[in-house]
Parts: sequence; structure tokens; C-alpha cells
Amino acid sequence: LSAIMGGIFLILCDTIARTITTGEVPLGIVTSILGAPYLIYLLRSKKTQFFGGD
Repeated sequence: LSAIMGGIFLILCDTIARTITTGEVPLGIVTSILGAPYLIYLLRSKKTQFFGGD
């Protein structure tokens, strides 16, 4: 299931990269822009599991 979701995410990022600009935008840039907020959310919501915090 995660492989399918990852593939869908990459297709979505590629579509966004091709429609935003007329030039070629690397897929890694779009993936990081969309994925970084989700990673930050996960780290903040699971802070006690990752860092042993309060």
C-alpha cells in the first residue's frame, strides 16, 4: 500500500511541476516542498516517541 501511495504522490508532484512553470522543475524540489510540512507535522505530533520529550 505504501508503494502505491508513494507512486501516486510522485505522479502528483510531477504533474504539479509540469503545470506550474513552462520550464523543467526537478521533481525533488516539488517533492520536498510538499513533503517537508508533513514531516514536520509527524515530528511534532510524535515528539515523545522520537525524542523522549514531555
